Amino acid sequence: MNKSRKAKTGSVLKKQKPKSQKNRRRLISLNFQFLGSLGIVFALVAVGLLFLRGTWPSLVSKYLSEATVNSSKWQFLVRSSDNSPISEASQALVVTTTRKTIGAGTHDDLLKSAKAVQKIGIFSDVRITKISPNQLIISLIQRQPMFCVEADKVRLVSSLGDIYGSIDTRNGDTCPGPILSGLFEDRVSHNLSDGQTLIVDDQTKSMIQEALMLLQDVQKRSVKIEKFHVEKFRGFVAELSSQGTEVALGRAPFVEKLDKLNGILEKLAVRQEQAQRIELDYQGKAFVKLKKM
Repeated sequence: MNKSRKAKTGSVLKKQKPKSQKNRRRLISLNFQFLGSLGIVFALVAVGLLFLRGTWPSLVSKYLSEATVNSSKWQFLVRSSDNSPISEASQALVVTTTRKTIGAGTHDDLLKSAKAVQKIGIFSDVRITKISPNQLIISLIQRQPMFCVEADKVRLVSSLGDIYGSIDTRNGDTCPGPILSGLFEDRVSHNLSDGQTLIVDDQTKSMIQEALMLLQDVQKRSVKIEKFHVEKFRGFVAELSSQGTEVALGRAPFVEKLDKLNGILEKLAVRQEQAQRIELDYQGKAFVKLKKM
């Protein structure tokens, strides 16, 4: 009886042993398959990293750069492109405007900030350059106003002939020089360029340059102009500050005419007379209309 049970037990164990070995083989096979799949994944990742080697560092650098800029304070250097002085108030205005519009400091942000500074109106040739993740150089030219001109409103004229900005004489604003009238009498539309200057034709540009020339020549003499006007087909007519005398000067050049004007005024002063109008726009001639005393 015992022999029979032992025989049966031995028979059962013999049958189970090969099955256990078979399961082990299957587990080993599965492990190798898993390791093989994992190896393929690592290989694909390695190939991907090699492929992105050229772009990945730049992407990381860009992200870190923007993160650094957004979490730090911008540093600004405002400088003049033509070596002319820039007032502290103007520099502060430039920095404030740039700080509001610079964003993350991308190329598009730099262009946007430059346009914002340009729109202030008193600057030209605005360029913003990024020299480090948080440092900017702002190069520009501060316009130097010389006189005013009546257009759609009373606007400033720079030393380069740009017509820009505006002043409100009713609120007590003063012009840095005399006010020129008559130049835009027949003009209907007044459009501004990207540089915030009034767009004018070549003839108007020429008249503005002559007005600058006239004021430069006047500064070298004792004559002072209160205001001046452009008359069609005749040119410039100035009103003198001291006596309110009208002087027709015509078109440039003005040196000889102003020298002649000085001589006439000196003679009138000796005779204690004042002129109501002096016409010097006829070549080689001068006409004087005296005031009634």
